Amino acid sequence: MKFEAIKLIAFGPFTDRILDFSGERFGLHVLFGPNEAGKTTALRALTGLLYGFGHIVGDAWKHQPRDLAVGGVFVLSDGRTLNLTRFKRRKNDLIDDDTGEPVGQALLDEHLGRMGREAFTHAFGVSHESLRLGVESVLAAGGDLGHALFAATSGLNTLKLAMARLDEKMAELFTPRSRKALVITGISEIKRLRKAQKDASSSHIQWLKTKKQVDRLQQSEKTNELELEELSARIGSLSRHRDAVKHVAARARLEKELEKIGPAPRLRENFRQERVETRMGVEQAAQAEKHLKRDLGEIDNRLENLSVDERIVDNGKRIEALAGEANVHAKARVDAKSLRARIHQQRDSAKDALERLRPGLTSEDAEKLRLSRPEQSRIQRLASAGVKLEESRISAEKALKSAAANLEKLQRRLDAFEKPERPESADILEDAVSRASELGKIEDQLEKFENETLLLRGRIDADLAALGLWKGELSVLERLAIPTDETMREYGKRIENVERDLDDVRRELKKEEKKRADSQRRFDRMTRSRELPSLKDLHTHRTLRDKGWRSVRAAWLRGEDPDPEFMEAFASDGHLADLYEKSVERADRTSDILRQEAEAVAQADNLREEIREIDVELSAGKIRRDDLQGKRDKLWDQWRKLWSPLGVDPLPPAEMLEWSGRTKELKRKAEAFRKNEAEAEVVRKSMAAAASELASALSTANAKAPENAGFSTLLSLARRALAKLEKVDRDRRNLEGSISALQAEIDGHRERSAEIELELSRWKEQWAAVVSRLGLEADAGHEDVLEFVSALEDVFRILEKAKDYQVRQDAISSDYEKYKAKVKAAADELAPELSASDPETVAFRLNDRLKKEQERLKERKTLELDKRKKAAELAKIQENKAALEERMRLLCLEGETDDPEALPDMEKRSADRIRVERDLAKVDERLEELSVGEDLDAFAERVKSCDPDELSAGIEALASKRKQLEQERKRIVAELALAGKELNAIGEESDASMIAVKAEGQIAKTQADVERYVKLRLGSAILAKAMERYRQTHQSPVLEAAGGYFKTITRNAFEGLRADYDEKGNPVIKAVRPDGALLEITELSDGSRDQLFLALRFGGLFNYVKNNGPMPLVVDDVLVHFDDERSAAALKAMADLARDTQIVFFTHHRHLIDVMKKALPDSPPNVQYL
Repeated sequence: MKFEAIKLIAFGPFTDRILDFSGERFGLHVLFGPNEAGKTTALRALTGLLYGFGHIVGDAWKHQPRDLAVGGVFVLSDGRTLNLTRFKRRKNDLIDDDTGEPVGQALLDEHLGRMGREAFTHAFGVSHESLRLGVESVLAAGGDLGHALFAATSGLNTLKLAMARLDEKMAELFTPRSRKALVITGISEIKRLRKAQKDASSSHIQWLKTKKQVDRLQQSEKTNELELEELSARIGSLSRHRDAVKHVAARARLEKELEKIGPAPRLRENFRQERVETRMGVEQAAQAEKHLKRDLGEIDNRLENLSVDERIVDNGKRIEALAGEANVHAKARVDAKSLRARIHQQRDSAKDALERLRPGLTSEDAEKLRLSRPEQSRIQRLASAGVKLEESRISAEKALKSAAANLEKLQRRLDAFEKPERPESADILEDAVSRASELGKIEDQLEKFENETLLLRGRIDADLAALGLWKGELSVLERLAIPTDETMREYGKRIENVERDLDDVRRELKKEEKKRADSQRRFDRMTRSRELPSLKDLHTHRTLRDKGWRSVRAAWLRGEDPDPEFMEAFASDGHLADLYEKSVERADRTSDILRQEAEAVAQADNLREEIREIDVELSAGKIRRDDLQGKRDKLWDQWRKLWSPLGVDPLPPAEMLEWSGRTKELKRKAEAFRKNEAEAEVVRKSMAAAASELASALSTANAKAPENAGFSTLLSLARRALAKLEKVDRDRRNLEGSISALQAEIDGHRERSAEIELELSRWKEQWAAVVSRLGLEADAGHEDVLEFVSALEDVFRILEKAKDYQVRQDAISSDYEKYKAKVKAAADELAPELSASDPETVAFRLNDRLKKEQERLKERKTLELDKRKKAAELAKIQENKAALEERMRLLCLEGETDDPEALPDMEKRSADRIRVERDLAKVDERLEELSVGEDLDAFAERVKSCDPDELSAGIEALASKRKQLEQERKRIVAELALAGKELNAIGEESDASMIAVKAEGQIAKTQADVERYVKLRLGSAILAKAMERYRQTHQSPVLEAAGGYFKTITRNAFEGLRADYDEKGNPVIKAVRPDGALLEITELSDGSRDQLFLALRFGGLFNYVKNNGPMPLVVDDVLVHFDDERSAAALKAMADLARDTQIVFFTHHRHLIDVMKKALPDSPPNVQYL
């Protein structure tokens, strides 16, 4: 089976997100998501799709629980496709998307190897946590081969822990030496109960006598209880009648008051308030109606006396426009006078300017000289170009003269310069300097190596002297086979566990001893001033008394000798009768003490039993302490034996672990010392060769070097000699280059001068043509021409401004004539009497009339609106008044009267009747409680016939009798308790049977514990055998495949894995070095152990796929602690496995994507981003 796609429809932060795993083969698929992107949520979604979401889902924070949905497309081994969606439902949560019908979980289970959620997660899920747990589990099992294969293939990383728990549970049930094991304590309890059962017999006659007394007292107690119940019932009846007397009298009084009130309606509580509100509402409505009718009459009168001129109002906009234009035209007429003055002024200015520009030039002649915009622009461009050409000609001449002078100076310097070729010795010297420079600060390196070597030598000597526990040469120390850190940690853990257990036992012993001393002290304090016998003492004394009585009877009736045991029980000699009397007195005294000091006796018995149990615990604890001390001594002997071949008297493992670390540090320093010496020698040889080469090169270059000069001196001399040779050659080449550049520059300046002269000739021709248009000479300067054009343009602007003023004046005159016509037409139509006045006056008077008529119109509209509002308000008030009058009629109907004025009296009568009926109901309720179900009227009549004083006297007499019975009951209970204690002290016949029942129960419990122990023992054995069978069946194929993966993951640091045996003959797994050396798992580094267990997981999955078909493997950030090289190797192994089954790799480390692309260039994985 493989995943074709996972559809995160609604889960966690995802909505309609599809993870595509399609492809022809299985392949390696990578899901990358940064922190908080939903990687872990996607994992939970995948598990939920396969096995359901469960009752509580923590990923329903974005979507409602009922909306959660995850879908998937699965390709089965036979090529069929399943398209399923899982919902959060109680039933029918798995839907076939192709049919829309629900399907059962069994359909998926069939293709998931019929594994449950946990088993599937263990078998086909690998995470960093499970990898570490697996390594720790295999390590704890000592590299056991069967355990390693089973844990790696099944993914059950806690198998060793499960087996340890089985051992712990078995130890709780039974171990040969443990006194606290359940089976051992059960057997001890059975023995104790059997002994108690044997001791439970007593005198039958005494028991029967006491039993009859108990039965008589119990019968008396029952009779007393019946009499007390009868008296209590009579007292209760009389008390109820006495209490009912006052309530019956109140009932009669209330019935008379109710009859006096007579019939009255039961009005509501808010009836009066509603009546008052309704009456006030009617009065207020009538008053408001009156005022509104008066206001409406006044409005009608004002409307009749108000008139409006509709013609003026209808032409309001026309009149307002004319009045507004009047101000405008008045201002325009003032502006026209000013314009006429400006026109004359502008014309005079233009005439003066033309005269100054050219005498006799008129405005008509000036129009002929007007230039267009392009012509003006061309004159300006030509003038600017002429200036630039002149400047360029002068600049070119200066540059040519300067370049010629510089060329002459350089040529003289070059003629005076030596011109030898670069000598061959310079090249030789340059090569020697280059090779010597590549060595860097070689003298500093040599000094550093020599200093480090001396420092390491000193540290090694000091550390070797301070090492302790061992003396000898460093070379011998390096060859010592010191136990591994894991071995020392294991011994340390075992010794620490034993010491901790021993300390626990010692603390427990101290605690028990203190507890026993406290109990003994309390017992001594209780028995110091009085005798507190036990029930056993009572039994002993009564048995002795019975023996005495039998001896008395035997001597009296048959003349036999007294019982010797009875006689020996008394230290003093005496007559049989006296001794018998003493035995009777002792037994009676013991019985009295037990009866009188029952609580103290019970406490003393508890203390005796507690002391006995503590003594048992102390004995068991001392045995346990001795066992642990022996175990601790044995471990220390083994520890010393482990170090004896080295000639070392070892310290505790923790200190030896630190000592081993110091020896390792010594070995590391020794290795560094030898490495530094070798590197220093290489540096010396390199420096000597370079110095020889430098001296030879200096000699070739005729440079003198001091005798016995060092490397740095020779290198400095060689660099200076080389720099001198190179400077001479560089200066000569620079001069030659500068001369060539100047010659090229002079040629360029000459060409540029010729070009400028040609351009200047063409410019003069264009300039002459342009200035002739203005009547000027061809040689006229460009500044004079530009000034003439500018002055001419100023004249034209003055003339244009005078023309604009004339146009504005003509427009003002025309507009005013039109305005006069509009005003006259309006006056003729609306106010003919104003036609003779000037237009502005007519417009203003018409506007005044308009304002007055508009105010009258506004007043009329306001009055009409106010009339409509008051009319509407009047109608509403009249409607409200009618409703209130109807409401008052209904209130009269409810009050059972036609006159509203009579309603207050009806309200009072109704309230009185309701009050009396309520009080009567309370009295009846209390009488019903006192009548206890009897007819209320009959009970009341009987109470009326009772005398309250006689009732009280009867109650007191019965209460006195009840008090006597209660005292009698206390006496009976006390005698019954004493007889019961005596009966229990004698030992009831059923005690033996009860003890037997307890014994049988304890036997059943112990049998159940034994059966459980057997089952656990069998389960442990079956699990061990199953692991062994699994090892024998899968050892070869799994180890072979895992070995190949291990070789790939470790980058050939190991050849593979092999099954071998440890020193005890147990099969273990070992790693094979390329040289054939075998290493146990405890000898591997942490990283190699991780790689080994990962290889075992891959080998187990490969074997499963081979035998059962492909099943997807989900890998969750298993490379989190791998470096890039180890990660690349592990990814290659995954890619190899992914040819046979699908692998989905979850990660939030982006750099792993780059590692994958480099490690798998031919078959890059399918990477998807969350």
